[in-house]
Amino acid sequence: MKCRNILMNILFLSLFGIGSLFAQTKVSDISEEGKIIKVAAAQILSNWDIDHNEEKITDAVIEAAKQGCEVILFHEGCLTNFPVGDDIKRIDFEKVRAAERRILSLSREHHIAILLGSSSEEEGSYYNHVVIADEHGKILGRYIKTWRAGEKSYEAGSGPVIFTVAGVEATVIICHDLRYPELARLGVASGAQIVFIANNESVLVSENKLLGYRSMQIARATESMVYSVMANAPADPEDVDRYNCSHGNSKIVDPLGNIVDEAGSFEERLVIGELELERAHRSTVLRTIGENEKINEYYDVECENLPYRNWMREGLKLVVRLDGTDVPAYLTVSNSEPKSSIHIQGAESAWDKAQNFATLTNEQHPDNRIGYRFHEHHPSVYGSVPESAEEAGINVDEIARMENAIKNQEGVYIHQRHIQEDSLWSEQSWTFYMNPVQDGVEILFIIETDERGLPEYYGIQQCFRMSGASNAEWRKHFANTPAFSEYDLWKKDSAKYGNKSLTFVVRNGEWQEIPATSKTLGARTPLGIEIDSKLSNGKLMNIVGPYKAEMLLPIDNGLITRTDLNNSWICGVHWENTSHVTDHHPADCLHSVVNIGNIPPFSKRAIRGKIYWFKGSKQDLLWDFQRDFPSKK
Repeated sequence: MKCRNILMNILFLSLFGIGSLFAQTKVSDISEEGKIIKVAAAQILSNWDIDHNEEKITDAVIEAAKQGCEVILFHEGCLTNFPVGDDIKRIDFEKVRAAERRILSLSREHHIAILLGSSSEEEGSYYNHVVIADEHGKILGRYIKTWRAGEKSYEAGSGPVIFTVAGVEATVIICHDLRYPELARLGVASGAQIVFIANNESVLVSENKLLGYRSMQIARATESMVYSVMANAPADPEDVDRYNCSHGNSKIVDPLGNIVDEAGSFEERLVIGELELERAHRSTVLRTIGENEKINEYYDVECENLPYRNWMREGLKLVVRLDGTDVPAYLTVSNSEPKSSIHIQGAESAWDKAQNFATLTNEQHPDNRIGYRFHEHHPSVYGSVPESAEEAGINVDEIARMENAIKNQEGVYIHQRHIQEDSLWSEQSWTFYMNPVQDGVEILFIIETDERGLPEYYGIQQCFRMSGASNAEWRKHFANTPAFSEYDLWKKDSAKYGNKSLTFVVRNGEWQEIPATSKTLGARTPLGIEIDSKLSNGKLMNIVGPYKAEMLLPIDNGLITRTDLNNSWICGVHWENTSHVTDHHPADCLHSVVNIGNIPPFSKRAIRGKIYWFKGSKQDLLWDFQRDFPSKK
């Protein structure tokens, strides 16, 4: 019987694999399936000179951004050093506060989230903290070290945190916190796929501690099946036993405990890794809160261990989300978003409303008005209607959160339209929320279905109009954009500019122009290739859409833009779920064909879009786009 059981276990493992049972394919709700992000841990030898430390930190942020990193972590007390006893009184905290603001402001400029180890003094109390700015430059808050290692001068923190950087849920702990694994585990149970660890450990000569440090960081990753990213101070080659240096070995660990990258003991460098977030599936932690579906199904239970689950869920109440609502007063100035210079004018007359346009102006780019048309032509349709929101992958709570977040913004323009059922259209209701921001207009498009729902693919055309001075009067009523009008350019001097294109898309990671021609040209995104292959039985059509656009080579995504002649101004548009983009003359339009489908009856879907309009280059646009719509790799 014993041999038979052993054989059965071997057969089970060979058929299903131990990983397939204990792994959990569910990823964090906020992360994209298949998403990869690049992160850095900076190993920097700092000292008591705040200016010196700030310079090193600034250089590290800029270098990490140049290498394509989306997040950078600095060690405990990197800016201020890690004072013991009365040494904390030698710190000039006015200088520290100003330096923190300058460093965190780099996040917006370089499109990189920053986790900075520092110290603060507030009303006579001292805090050992990591302050966090996301890649948009927003100060999310700070984590204060929960478990102190004997430093009486600092106040104790209040426990675990969670926050979002680069579109990924994460948590952070500081040094001695490593010895209390529930701090990281509760953050992971709340959704974190990365545990950031800001360390400033014992010096290199404390050999009896080094293996323990190493083991704990690896354990924080493997016990929760997530990534851990640790920044530590290096050893000082001139004095390995000096106060306020450590032993280096900053590292990134994958969910199985493998080292992705690691610095030596004396090195000053960036430790960099690309994190495949599908691997950070949190399966062991999901098991403890009763949400590992494979385990529950295997054991045929609703919850494997109810008392333990309840205990863990009580602990989740301790987790604080850092979202910018609770930020130290001296940092709040960094959260003030520059006022947008863009204004949106909706339709006023009955004729205007029938045309479905809004007009955009930009104080910084006078004498240019851009038109946006919400509804035109007919949909392209394929597939069947899903039966449920679950089947369609729709998260109703997340849609409500997104809608509430944008509609309460000051200056939001709301466009609503009810689509009546006819031979071409299913009945549905549309709401567009358009929120002017520093570099353009954020858009949230809510589609609500009636009794018929919408099938797998329901492609509708969105029109971004840049008619110029040479265009028809009725078009200029909504848009008159000489800076971006190709027709104006060609008519101005056909001999000089007749072959000049101002329209660009991203193909194989590079900007490429759509050729200058009066006929309509377009391109497919990966979604467009998939849909057109289904529509044509694998033989892709050369002509697509209501304007019979000739299809060029495929493109990476739905971003399509115009520049002015001097390449100093950018104006473009992107929608999630874009299948095709086209230009169109003589109306001087850019078009996005957006899939709003795969919605069951009496349900809704939210789709994000953005109009970009700012002074800058195509590379600036690409940085902003990658920040706003982190791509799958």
